[in-house]
Amino acid sequence: QRIFPVAGSSAEKDPAVSVGPSGNESRAGACRRHDGLVREEPLHGGRNASEVVRVGDTVRRARDPGSASAARLLAYLESADYPYAPRYLGVDDRGRDVLTYIPGQTTDHPSQRADGAYARGAAMLRKLHDLTAGHPLAADRECFLHGDAGPFNTIFQDGMPVAFIDWTSCRPGDRLDDLG
Repeated sequence: QRIFPVAGSSAEKDPAVSVGPSGNESRAGACRRHDGLVREEPLHGGRNASEVVRVGDTVRRARDPGSASAARLLAYLESADYPYAPRYLGVDDRGRDVLTYIPGQTTDHPSQRADGAYARGAAMLRKLHDLTAGHPLAADRECFLHGDAGPFNTIFQDGMPVAFIDWTSCRPGDRLDDLG
């Protein structure tokens, strides 16, 4: 666990506000403690090679080439009330994507998944595909895909999937592409 001083954000008065590459302020949800320090807790699981940390009720991860697409998709999914994804909150003062934290864990073995987990995961994907079918994000393809929706990128609670994470592989495609 590492601790960083809360400084250098776009507004010294509010360390939860940062200015992204577009120049727009976004609420990054920094966790400020009484001593002015922010605690970062490394998150394990998933297949992401970059560092992912929890800061209070947020997750911070290094930006990569898929970050901009993921931000656009997550913004649309939030506006469409899609409940199976974190909310994109912006970019922090260290240049990392900031997303809401979703309690739970990834799984790496079928014994960690409850009966009905696969059916719910399929329903979550279908809702994503239905919401994005015909949307400009899908361009000339059938819909917009998560791109890597395995159990390593799915948060589970009590053995049931509740959200997909790591959206930086998202892209236009055909529904079946998300299954193979």
